[in-house]
Amino acid sequence: HTISILNHIKEIENVEVTAICGENREDTEKVLEQFHLDCEVASPEEMIGRVDGVMLTMRDGAEHLKAVRPLIGHDIAIWIDKPFTASVADAKELLSLLEQSRTPFSGGSYIKLTEGVQSVKKEYERIKDTCMSGYLSFWTQLESPYSGMHFYSHHLIESVLEAFGCGVRSVLAKRTGDSLAVIAAYDGFQVLMNYGVHEMPLHGGVFGSKSSFMTKIDFGDADQKQFEEFLDVIKSKKSPYSPEFFLTAVKMSNAIEQSMKIGREVLLEEVE
Repeated sequence: HTISILNHIKEIENVEVTAICGENREDTEKVLEQFHLDCEVASPEEMIGRVDGVMLTMRDGAEHLKAVRPLIGHDIAIWIDKPFTASVADAKELLSLLEQSRTPFSGGSYIKLTEGVQSVKKEYERIKDTCMSGYLSFWTQLESPYSGMHFYSHHLIESVLEAFGCGVRSVLAKRTGDSLAVIAAYDGFQVLMNYGVHEMPLHGGVFGSKSSFMTKIDFGDADQKQFEEFLDVIKSKKSPYSPEFFLTAVKMSNAIEQSMKIGREVLLEEVE
């Protein structure tokens, strides 16, 4: 993500990198050298007064609250990579801090901005009164070193929430080897989340009592759209997503994890 973001910045006038803070010394040096930058700082606190916005690209959601906390309340817009956090407690605390300080924020997975997911969203809105089921697919890393399944599962979770809304009541997860299938239950219909894929193309669909819609999901220029979305956040000082969106995403990944372990449906209201 860092490389992609810096490549986009090179193409935009009046946008520049004024501070970089990295976890890994070797990786940070490579980035500084590749993009001819001389703006490294030792801690997030040193970015205060030097930046209008910060993009947090740390892979492990368990570290996001700690990394972002020093920047909140200093008139800095914040972009947080997926997963927003790994735990529900961290998500609630981080969202509370962002809201109390009126800090504009965005982030998460750029897959939700793809034309495919947006087409599924549009079709669902068209037939929502007769919707019977939905479908979306994406791969995952169930044994990721970055808080396990939370690291990659949010690509699909956020896409489901973008297309069908935040009204998920429960999840039921079934793992077979490296494959995972999840049923996300809404009021009146269910969405099948297929993590059992490893190659393109990905697919999404909406099925109603009088219609059927399926589409491929290609990445396209969604990463660029997400960067441009954050530039709008910096300029407008308005967040494009509700706190509910990211809190529901974190609740879903934790509920999926619990459901895999106990082998039954887990209500999102049970997840703390």
